[in-house]
Amino acid sequence: MGTTEPLWIIMIYYIIMGATLVTSVVSLIRLRLVLMSFIQVTNVAASFVLTLIIAMGRPEGVTEFRYIADQAIAGSAGAIYVGISDVLIIIWWYLFLMTKKQEPIRKRRYKRF
Repeated sequence: MGTTEPLWIIMIYYIIMGATLVTSVVSLIRLRLVLMSFIQVTNVAASFVLTLIIAMGRPEGVTEFRYIADQAIAGSAGAIYVGISDVLIIIWWYLFLMTKKQEPIRKRRYKRF
């Protein structure tokens, strides 16, 4: 077996991907951020599969994430997609958390003076 990332890094990565998938599905069910939710569901599923496929082809002595980064620099479409997918996950969490914070503000009723 070759060099690999520490288990805690891999666990954090896949927990974030799983949480993103769950929150995207919940948002689709509740009809919030529908377009972005749909994009994220397909994005996370495709990114998960691509990450596994790309990481399986790595040479001995190179970690998974380093190999994917090297492949992205070399121009591999799959590795670039994984990188863009990670950026979309960050954007998703920003949008998801900001819409959650804004909901109570919209429900407030302001008194007229």
